[in-house]
Amino acid sequence: MTIPTFQDVMLPLLNLASEREILTVRDAKDDLANQLGLTEEERTERLPSKNQGTFHNRVAWAKTYLKEAGLLEMVKRGHFKISPLGRDTLASQPERIDTAFLNQFPGYREFKAAGDTEEEPTQIASTKSVGDDEMTPDAAIDLAKKQINRELSADLLCQIQTESHQFFEKLVLDLMLAMGYGGTGAEAGVLTNAGADEGIDGIINEDRLGLDLIYLQAKKWKDSVGRPEIQKFVGALHG
Repeated sequence: MTIPTFQDVMLPLLNLASEREILTVRDAKDDLANQLGLTEEERTERLPSKNQGTFHNRVAWAKTYLKEAGLLEMVKRGHFKISPLGRDTLASQPERIDTAFLNQFPGYREFKAAGDTEEEPTQIASTKSVGDDEMTPDAAIDLAKKQINRELSADLLCQIQTESHQFFEKLVLDLMLAMGYGGTGAEAGVLTNAGADEGIDGIINEDRLGLDLIYLQAKKWKDSVGRPEIQKFVGALHG
């Protein structure tokens, strides 16, 4: 069984609210997980960002959409109950409640209009893996962020490959310093003179006295660096 989408949760959540005087998302999440037969793994699964449980997130968004449609109403911060409109809706015995169903309610249409939108917030990441309106906005943003980072990484790699070897050597040195190797002063790391490095492209001073040194060799290759090149580098260190 897969974790239900936030739209799949809407009708069960509204039914649960009709049976309780007041609910919180936390209580609803636990009761719905039991009702839907979620496994322990599904209950503890987290969003890609790791900042919230996946099922908790879907229950929270289901509550938000139902509230904006007027089927739920807030009692106080974090606590909600079914509204008279929600009870009337259940009395009509809908087979499913989803965003298409909610579109009949003026409150939901105003909510959509206020949010922008030429496209649904759940369609931020436009890939088949997202699904049409099946992901919560948080999950879609997480996926879109990952896709953007992958594209940015690919663009940066292409840009670096077009630069000179001097640029690449400086980039490697700056990266090592940014990762915390060496100090923060101007002499924390230096590039060796071109043509006179004997395989050493940069040197990082691990301490102010320059007693502990890190030697760098930058290779802007598409393929793996082979054994002969590593042996040359070892020889340069001995030299």
